[in-house]
Amino acid sequence: MAAVVIAGAFLLGVIASPPWMPAERLTFSKASGQGPIAGYVLSQSDTGLTVLELDPRTILYFGPGELASQTACSAFPPDDLPIVYKTWLKGILDLYAYPHC
Repeated sequence: MAAVVIAGAFLLGVIASPPWMPAERLTFSKASGQGPIAGYVLSQSDTGLTVLELDPRTILYFGPGELASQTACSAFPPDDLPIVYKTWLKGILDLYAYPHC
């Protein structure tokens, strides 16, 4: 029974946590009329760009040539880290490698 509870808690943590890839701060050309956004790039090709925006969680589509720059950033709030990051392991598992979105 304890194994089921532990497995359930682990799965809930995985499902509720942000995606495991870094988010990105995306800026677009002035011609596109879109301001900078933070999100996850789902698809990028010569035909366009598909992005899952962080807040609100919506999927956005952009045409080719609209993206001006993209920079990796952390979607974790700076004060909302798992307990393991409060220990000496923080130096090894440093989530601050990316600036906060």
